[in-house]
Amino acid sequence: MAKQRTSTDYLFTTIAFDCSEIKELRRQVRITNLERRVRELRYGGAFGRQRIRIRPRLGVDSPFASLYRRGGSLWRRTSQDIRPEHGTRFDVYVGEVRS
Repeated sequence: MAKQRTSTDYLFTTIAFDCSEIKELRRQVRITNLERRVRELRYGGAFGRQRIRIRPRLGVDSPFASLYRRGGSLWRRTSQDIRPEHGTRFDVYVGEVRS
């Protein structure tokens, strides 16, 4: 089996951190998690939860790129976490979290 390069949790990319699509998605995930919690209490078992993750991307010719390159003050060896104020676009992911 080949290694998967893309995430199945990816939904869309937006240019605003608090756009109307993200606000609506947060509302939907909150309702879904409440419904799952009610099913857990009523029927027992674990139904898991959904989690929203918003990941900023730097974009082409970003003035902040040097901060995230090897040797930069924000460079990390394992996972690259870009600060929201440095992002030009934001990838939105919704994934399952098992408890």
